[in-house]
Amino acid sequence: KLASFWILWRFIDFKKMFSNSTSFFSVLGVSIGVACPVASMAVVSGYESTLKKALVDYAGHLNIVKRGSGISKNEKVIGQLKKSLSEYVAHTPFVQTEGMIAHKGKISGVLVEGLDPDSVETVLSLKTRVLEGQFQLIDEGDYPTAVIGKDIAKNFRLNVGDVFTLVRPLSSKKNSERLYSKVKKIKVSGIIDLGKVDYNKRLVLVNLKLAQKIKPLQDAYSGLRVKLRRNPERNIDEVASLLEGELGYPYVVRSWREINRNLLEAVRLEKPVIFFVVMIILIAACFNICSHLFVRVLGQYRTVSILRTLGMSRKWIVLLFSLQGVILGAVGAIGGVILGSLISVGFGVAQEVWGITPGEAYKLASFTAEMRWGDITWICIVTLVVCFLSTLPPALRGSKISPVEGLRYE
Repeated sequence: KLASFWILWRFIDFKKMFSNSTSFFSVLGVSIGVACPVASMAVVSGYESTLKKALVDYAGHLNIVKRGSGISKNEKVIGQLKKSLSEYVAHTPFVQTEGMIAHKGKISGVLVEGLDPDSVETVLSLKTRVLEGQFQLIDEGDYPTAVIGKDIAKNFRLNVGDVFTLVRPLSSKKNSERLYSKVKKIKVSGIIDLGKVDYNKRLVLVNLKLAQKIKPLQDAYSGLRVKLRRNPERNIDEVASLLEGELGYPYVVRSWREINRNLLEAVRLEKPVIFFVVMIILIAACFNICSHLFVRVLGQYRTVSILRTLGMSRKWIVLLFSLQGVILGAVGAIGGVILGSLISVGFGVAQEVWGITPGEAYKLASFTAEMRWGDITWICIVTLVVCFLSTLPPALRGSKISPVEGLRYE
């Protein structure tokens, strides 16, 4: 066996293997075939990570609301929350209500969200997303302050320090068919990029007390956002379900995944589909290795016959040619990972400069590619398997060479 390994190693001439044009184009074809799934998976992974971060930064890990009414300060839900969740870190109350922005002759519907300035930083990561100004929510002075989404600022041409009118339509308690409105002048303290296009187009973040006055809710909250010690992505829905069972009716607990389940499920289902579709390019590229080895078999007709005469078995001949194909595939895979990484970096630069992915279609303001070792490992494994399978036909053809035929004219 040692002698056979030595003969195999001597037979595989690496200089000749990579010096001729056929080998070069075979490796190049595999590299391009590998680069396509590497870049594709990096883009999908980057989209998925950006979406998850945007959801957690804005909504926290868990959201707790109460059917029919708001959550008051005197309820025991907070104590039960700390008791039921071992991973509990902090919570912050919020108030949500709908309203309209009016500024310079334009009007548009928005979602007004009141946040508690004292506790919001312990749960949500919003300050890091501020593009201009400061994350400052004040309910005092002549003009309360608000932080608005960047698309709202763009559509209404609002800058930091500008004042806009916030209108909240309400129905009359005496006559439900009659409406009256609460009007409030608010000053822009900051412009924020919340990640999702829907958030940037609709969200106006104000002080919790101001939102309670606008809704009105007195001292109650629309709900609570909860932060956990770690983000249990795989079982976050189970945590939400167990907590909802502990709290009982009329409380509803939703995880960050459930808030955008349809979009996250679409990404999860599309990722393997994209992987298998793009891998067809790799399979086509492996035909180059197959044709190259067929030529190699014909070129080594005499040498294989001598090896067979010396007693080398057919399985060793198969191993001989298969090993050459796998080596070519491994070199092509390494080149493909490097090329795919460069394409991913180029996509990130193009996305940053030109914004090549429309936010209305992908629901995200911007995202970049993200390389994951798990994806790269699977791509390399599939590449080597496909390369090995593509070497079997020429390897089997070489193993069937008769020593007599190969040496007849020598």
